Amino acid sequence: MANETQLTTGKVRFSFLHAFEPAPNKTGQLKYSATILIPKSDKATLQKMQTAAQAARDNFLAKRGKKIPIPKGSAVPGLPTVWDGDGERPNGEPFGPECAGHYVVTVSSNRKPLIVYSDKTEITAEEELYSGCYGKVIINAFGYANESVGVTFGLNGIMKLEDGEPIGGVVIKDTDWDSDFDEII
Repeated sequence: MANETQLTTGKVRFSFLHAFEPAPNKTGQLKYSATILIPKSDKATLQKMQTAAQAARDNFLAKRGKKIPIPKGSAVPGLPTVWDGDGERPNGEPFGPECAGHYVVTVSSNRKPLIVYSDKTEITAEEELYSGCYGKVIINAFGYANESVGVTFGLNGIMKLEDGEPIGGVVIKDTDWDSDFDEII
């Protein structure tokens, strides 16, 4: 582990995945990002996230002399922007059915994350990593002070573990073509 604020999650499912090309976030900034669906049963990942968030608060206080408040109303005590997938989004709309039984966290970065298979070889084919597949992420908690003060998680790396049912789109593979495709051309 690089430091006390960095962690590797357990097995999560990816949604709204923008790992190869950045996409605009809600403020219009281009970011690499992933929404990760953490099973509610994964207490180890939640504990690591709480420990990293507290370390980020402590580091921020030591460097800036400012305290970062512990968020109230979070789905997981002490963690910022962790939503209950069985509830509603911050805008009041319900989460999709893929979020049921999970905590929902969006992580992002200005820099492209490391993207690998479980054997740690690099993934270069964009179609290999998609919303709906499963993997692990390396995230880093850090404090910030702009219009508000808080702790958030940045995206450092993505490891694909296995395929899953695509969310919000279709993944086409070479084997999906009908056998009579060549006759049409």
